[in-house]
Amino acid sequence: MVAPLIAVRLRSQLSALRSSPWSMVGYVLLAVMLLPLFVGLTVGLSSLRSLPDARSPLMLAAGAALVLVWTFGSVLFFAMDDSVSPQRLVLFPLRSRDLVVPLLVSDLFTLPGVFTLLVCCGFVIGWATDPLLAIAGIASTVLGLLTGMLAGRILVTALSHWLAARKSRDLLYVVLLLGLIAISWGVPLLGRGMFDLGPNWETVELVGDAAGWTPMGWAWTLPADLASGRSGLAALRLALALVLLVAMAWLWSRQLDRALITPLPSAGSGAPTVSSPWLDRLFPPGPAGAIATRNLRYLRRDPRRFASVLVIMATPFFVVFANMVRDEKLVPEFLWLVVALATWMGGIGALQDTPMDGSALWLHAVSGIRGFEDRLGRLMANSLIYGGTFAVTMVLASALLEAWGVFPFAFGLGLGALIANQGMSLLVSSFLNGTAPPPGTNPFASTSKGQGAAFLASVLQMIGSVILLLPVAGMVFASYCFPLLGWVFLPVGPVLGVLAALGLISLGGRRLDRTWPEVLKAVTYEK
Repeated sequence: MVAPLIAVRLRSQLSALRSSPWSMVGYVLLAVMLLPLFVGLTVGLSSLRSLPDARSPLMLAAGAALVLVWTFGSVLFFAMDDSVSPQRLVLFPLRSRDLVVPLLVSDLFTLPGVFTLLVCCGFVIGWATDPLLAIAGIASTVLGLLTGMLAGRILVTALSHWLAARKSRDLLYVVLLLGLIAISWGVPLLGRGMFDLGPNWETVELVGDAAGWTPMGWAWTLPADLASGRSGLAALRLALALVLLVAMAWLWSRQLDRALITPLPSAGSGAPTVSSPWLDRLFPPGPAGAIATRNLRYLRRDPRRFASVLVIMATPFFVVFANMVRDEKLVPEFLWLVVALATWMGGIGALQDTPMDGSALWLHAVSGIRGFEDRLGRLMANSLIYGGTFAVTMVLASALLEAWGVFPFAFGLGLGALIANQGMSLLVSSFLNGTAPPPGTNPFASTSKGQGAAFLASVLQMIGSVILLLPVAGMVFASYCFPLLGWVFLPVGPVLGVLAALGLISLGGRRLDRTWPEVLKAVTYEK
């Protein structure tokens, strides 16, 4: 079963890349951007062979980190697409013992899998200073990789069934969002705490020893214990690693048996829909107003859209913590960092608006709605949503940073840049889109289709954001030279942003009028 599953996965990825040249370009660009990072990690691990004192703790910490990345990266970054998921194999007469090894091997034939194998070469080379350590290094690397892959598979399989319910998915989105924010705060604070302890080998050895006694690090301790002459401890932790591996394999085998006879339940919600007639009066009548009203209703019903709003609202707290970590005085100029982050994240939210519609976009394509009306409706809704959150964010950030003197022109120019960036995102999404799992499906389901295009669209949107912020930077400099201009930019900034956005969405609308079928195909999720 190994060869057929690998063939299915590779053919699925190749067909998705061939379906759109943009997908192939984005996929290749993503691989090229990540390659220096993983090559650097491999070279760094390999070079530890010349540092025997630091090798063991650093190798243990790196190995435990690799297990964690595979465990949670399988969920967050969709390292395992659903082209060979157990739910797609329910019609075949297969048992778990036929699939455990093939599914794990097929995971290595993905982009994350290839990069992981590259990093594993660094572990093997780093320990290859004598025959015994070389053999132990190979064994520990295999055990550690299997531990991370099995942990990721177990987590994804378990969460897939729990998240079939709409309320569970909503809860997970909120939990993941809060977790990412906590990581953005916690990592700098942890780094600051370690720096206070002193960047010495005692700290490195403490971290390495702690990692070696965790379940994530048991598999990586064999060569380290042998190198230090602790054969008994090596045997103990090797036994713990093997017991953990067998237990995880048994658990995932049971999960596979259950998944092969129990497809995911329907994710539909039986909760009644609450009517909000006042939304119909927010926008002018017409196709654009109807699309804008629909987007506002989706904000309440779709946790992905609501999560984007929460991210922007959390921006001032991120700025405050960044200053606290550095023990610096809160300076008013940090308000411009809030402006830049809120502008960029608001644009990302608008960029994802079209793919989130999925196959439902066919209603726009067949009902005679012009592309400009589609873009205008999305622009009005997103500008209202993100403009409102931007206003609240700026007020909170100004109060925390004591930046009321900068607030007038920062708010005016920032709001204008945000609206213009919405237009840039809607222009990019008129010809370049990824796919999103439709409502009612496994939220962790992912195919290779659209991944490259989505990444390339994000890159183009970021480049467009930088271009739009260049004239804003010039206006900021002028405002510092002539303070009265700040009050002029308070009303002028949004007006300029609206004009720029209208010009951008007019280009995107004309593009949509010519390519409705292609855009619909790009955003339609296909298993």
